[in-house]
Amino acid sequence: MWAGSLRSSGVPSDEHLDRVAVEGLAAAGGEQRADRRGEDSEIPGFGAVGFLTAKAFILCVSWISQNFIQLGLLPALMVCQYLQSDAADARAAKTFEDVEDARECIRRALDLVDCLARWPD
Repeated sequence: MWAGSLRSSGVPSDEHLDRVAVEGLAAAGGEQRADRRGEDSEIPGFGAVGFLTAKAFILCVSWISQNFIQLGLLPALMVCQYLQSDAADARAAKTFEDVEDARECIRRALDLVDCLARWPD
């Protein structure tokens, strides 16, 4: 049984793989579905999703992943942007306070220079 099912390269033939898939489906209770082949054949060994065709399974996975990105990751990115915006606002406020303090110190220094310039010799 096994010796004739291997190619010269040691790789199982397509017929052997089909037979193993059919036997696996038959053992799992899928005798009625086991004779279907081709692109729309069902995915063996996936338990609850064994009733899905390969195309339907791929569509379900892509739909779930798109929804995860849209409903899960995008709000997380928005929250991160909100936190980053708050941090940027806090930095801007601190910079403004520092500039105002420096401006006040420069004004005092210029007033002292004016007083010294008017000081009688």
